[in-house]
Amino acid sequence: ICATNSNIPMIRRRIASLAETFGDEIEKGETKLFSFPHPSRITCIDDSNALAACKLGYRQPYILSTARDAAAQKDWAITIAAMPYEAARTQIMKFSGIGPKAADCVLLFAFQKYDAFPVDVWIRRMMRENYLTTLSQDGALSDREYNEILIFARKHFGKYCGIAQEYLYAAREGSKT
Repeated sequence: ICATNSNIPMIRRRIASLAETFGDEIEKGETKLFSFPHPSRITCIDDSNALAACKLGYRQPYILSTARDAAAQKDWAITIAAMPYEAARTQIMKFSGIGPKAADCVLLFAFQKYDAFPVDVWIRRMMRENYLTTLSQDGALSDREYNEILIFARKHFGKYCGIAQEYLYAAREGSKT
């Protein structure tokens, strides 16, 4: 369920826009909420401007392609949920535009696979400051670094490393203020 609000971060704003445009309205007191749309709702649009209005940028064709793929595979979510992390990650990354970080985010937040550990430049910085001092400080996150961090996190934090990732991210947010 997504609420709409212009003061929320960009990713949440895009999700809220998709929900408001293609999801079902849900009444919750005075607040307007919208369900996240089924993939077939996105693929069956008559007006391509509706998806463009969600301001997804370069992600728009990936979202449309992934929605088509997901709609065509009736039980894809059930199949992913039943898989162990590595197999589920491989399957998720078969969708158009889904790389390691997005796959790990989907697995952690949508499928409660707590052994997923999404890594971005901020998490790399936190890992460098606290655990892996040899990681580079700046620049693009390489596949090698991503895998090094993921392997370390899974060994160090165990099967709930995704929860640890959220604490690291929250600590980063707290250190910015």
